Amino acid sequence: MYLLDTCTLLWAIGNPTHLSTKTKNILEEAKEGTLFVSAMSTIEIGLKQSRNKFKLIESSLTEWFQESQEELKFQKLSIDFECGTLSTQLPPIHKDPYDRILIATAQIHHLTLLTPDSFIRQYPNLMVEW
Repeated sequence: MYLLDTCTLLWAIGNPTHLSTKTKNILEEAKEGTLFVSAMSTIEIGLKQSRNKFKLIESSLTEWFQESQEELKFQKLSIDFECGTLSTQLPPIHKDPYDRILIATAQIHHLTLLTPDSFIRQYPNLMVEW
């Protein structure tokens, strides 16, 4: 079972040429209930969009996520206290709070994180694929 990091989600929907061959295969072969996206990714994408960091979404953010979920067949994961707490106790390898929540979420839910981020790969007790 896999957790998509935010850039993996964005690339899977908008620019799959950025995905590794292994990640493309994982996404194509995924069965219902094996892909997950954290609510943290909705926050990260929404805030970056509102700050004009990129123009990715032509429709509303809600519609974009709904269409993305239909296309990739991912399950939604909420952010809970356990993920929030663990994210603050991780080694200081990565300072990005969005990524720290994703790391904690993957660890708590025993998911493999699909990410190209080399800093994330340095975390102990984390399964990562790319």
